[in-house]
Amino acid sequence: MKNTACHRGLLDPTNATLAHIGEARGTQVVRRLIVIDQAILDVYRDQLRAYFAAWHIRADWKVIDRTNLKTKAIALEIAHAMSQAKSSHRVTPVIAIGCGDLLDRVGLAARMHHQRVSYIRVPVGLMG
Repeated sequence: MKNTACHRGLLDPTNATLAHIGEARGTQVVRRLIVIDQAILDVYRDQLRAYFAAWHIRADWKVIDRTNLKTKAIALEIAHAMSQAKSSHRVTPVIAIGCGDLLDRVGLAARMHHQRVSYIRVPVGLMG
């Protein structure tokens, strides 16, 4: 079942939306796999780092070059990153940030992965 929500100020450190998705954690550091478009990371790097630091989230970054998004190998590369990540994706969803093509590839990788992987889609249009 898909849930859709729209939140203003998603990267505002006072907004708990992304921080509270997944496992309950109190004040301990948790890990999140973040799959992100390189161009988006270039623009929002400081905001993303500040947000994750404020919520004690250790981000494992999988940065994707947008010029390669149309290849099948990208989905396999993302699935491999899911396997290598130290968090349990059943409890802690992958966060995908980028354009529709990137979000689609993350969805494909989640379906291909040997475990059921949940993921959060953050379209670029919601970043502003």
